[in-house]
Amino acid sequence: MIGLVSDGQQSIRLAMGETWPDTPYQYCQYHYLKDIAKPVVDLDRKLKTGLKKSLRGLREIEKQVEDDDSIESEVTRDYLAATRSLLLEDGNPPLDLHGIRIYEKAEAVKASLEKSVAKKKGGGCPPEKGSPFVP
Repeated sequence: MIGLVSDGQQSIRLAMGETWPDTPYQYCQYHYLKDIAKPVVDLDRKLKTGLKKSLRGLREIEKQVEDDDSIESEVTRDYLAATRSLLLEDGNPPLDLHGIRIYEKAEAVKASLEKSVAKKKGGGCPPEKGSPFVP
């Protein structure tokens, strides 16, 4: 046996030490990162909760445009769908933080929406090619 790796649980370490006393032990790198990142993960979780709270009220807007066949309502439904998909985002901490990902995607939706509004008013740039809201 070259070495032993575990999550650092004391009972496992004691059992490994008794069974293989001369084998080197290493704390699992994933668990190490997870433990040291806990404060960041906790803050990210609060960010995600706050972002989700700020996105409440989508259903009311959906009701307002559900029977409208105008192009504006169609675009609104597309933006609502993109925004709603943010609520389903999840991550795999510590290396993939879901709150940060939701924030970044929400900013992208916001920027696209602002470009669309500016274009509608005639004063802005058209949405960039490759944007999820441009066919």
